[in-house]
Amino acid sequence: MAEDLHAALAAGGEKAPFVLVGHSLGGPISLIYTRRYGDQVAGLVMVDASHPDQFARFRAIGISTENVALKALIVAASLSWTGVVRALAGDGKPMPNQPLEAARAQNAWTPRSISGAIIEMNAIDTILAEASTARDLGDRPLVVLTAMKPMTAAERKAVGVTEAQAGKQKELWLEMHQDETRWSTAGRQIVLTDASHHIQFDRPDVVISAVADVVAVVRAPAVK
Repeated sequence: MAEDLHAALAAGGEKAPFVLVGHSLGGPISLIYTRRYGDQVAGLVMVDASHPDQFARFRAIGISTENVALKALIVAASLSWTGVVRALAGDGKPMPNQPLEAARAQNAWTPRSISGAIIEMNAIDTILAEASTARDLGDRPLVVLTAMKPMTAAERKAVGVTEAQAGKQKELWLEMHQDETRWSTAGRQIVLTDASHHIQFDRPDVVISAVADVVAVVRAPAVK
């Protein structure tokens, strides 16, 4: 994925330096990109990004990391030829605060993207392992956005955790994001108690502001 992004930017005629903005697993992908093409990356924004150690740390407090979503995708992929996936995707409702246009685009691409999503999920351990070797971001400006809105009862049921476990998971998530902030000497963290994992839907203003701040630092002339 890092190599694909590198090739796409080159093919599109885009010129470095870049500010990478990664949501969820996009965070580790941004780290891998920075490790491989560090001369191109001037700054980063992590939007509730995954942490390389998250699965091990979740298991340490008794929270299962079984990939239920992967199992569901495998079943869906086996039925894609029937048209069922396209039909169900077309009826999909937007996530809370998700723009309708984004939901429609997501649903339209779901049938085609299932096989790629399965490959990605099967590779998560490998992705996080490589990202673990790329934690030194030097003095690049870095903003880490952390979603701390408590899980609803429905969300806890969906992932199979109790209210107590969900609370511990959030505490651990905060600690891991504090760790992410220290990967750069110019890192800072913004904690959002009113945003879910999809901060870009719940608080797009904060994401936009974080990106603008990092870009401003990158564009500022060096102080001699």
